[in-house]
Amino acid sequence: MSEQGVILYADDHVFDQRTQEGQLYGLLNKEFPVMAVNTVEMAEKAVNSIGTFSALILDWEFKLEPEDGVRRPPQTPEPFLDSHDFYSLIYIFSRTSINQTLRN
Repeated sequence: MSEQGVILYADDHVFDQRTQEGQLYGLLNKEFPVMAVNTVEMAEKAVNSIGTFSALILDWEFKLEPEDGVRRPPQTPEPFLDSHDFYSLIYIFSRTSINQTLRN
């Protein structure tokens, strides 16, 4: 990865140091400039505002908090990825099988 650009790390567990995702963020943040967000919406806003990142690290499945007691299905960054032209490295960091979510 280039040391001159910012890494965008989007994961719903990025701020929880007890998780692998949070630990990876902590390690990356020691060596590189990293912008961390925990929702797909915030990742899209960051890309729209800043433009190009040296790399994007994305979770494939963002679990959403229930609203009004109603559980919501997980959100994926697939529509976000399809709606932009990226000129940076993209890494998918996920415990979920991407092929499984694409079939649903």
